[in-house]
Amino acid sequence: MPLTSRLHPVEWVQRTQNLYNWSEPHNSFPPGSWERVANEEMWQSRMKMAFFLFDLAERMEGGAQTHLYELSYNIYHQIVDAQKDYPANWDKNLALAAERLLRSGGGQHRLETLINQSIHHFSRYIEREPTDTQNSAIRSAITHLSKERDRLRFAQKNTT
Repeated sequence: MPLTSRLHPVEWVQRTQNLYNWSEPHNSFPPGSWERVANEEMWQSRMKMAFFLFDLAERMEGGAQTHLYELSYNIYHQIVDAQKDYPANWDKNLALAAERLLRSGGGQHRLETLINQSIHHFSRYIEREPTDTQNSAIRSAITHLSKERDRLRFAQKNTT
């Protein structure tokens, strides 16, 4: 049966947010326990929504793309900010979402904030995952973002 209804991402996020409003800290149960497995599944389900929106944005253009990147970034940011102990790939995902949102104009976020978030979380990621095969590309991205931040600050300084 063909799909006849359209996805409304904002509405979907609002409807599902409380389903995934899991409050147990990540890694808060003993390894091997069923509670640990259930807790991990709940956190992964929250991350999958952000990833789904990010992936959807990658296949779109224009304002819809920016909107989806922003929804993804907001979810990743909310999840990462709420945890002290979380998997390293969450830093990478948040950094990528911030970088893509930056590239698409920033949405409702300040460009410098997105640059700083991206640099911070990419840096945390390579610190936590020093053997990742993409680390040289990530370091290059950090260098590029740092230069971009400097240019942005210089431009802001010269316009005030």
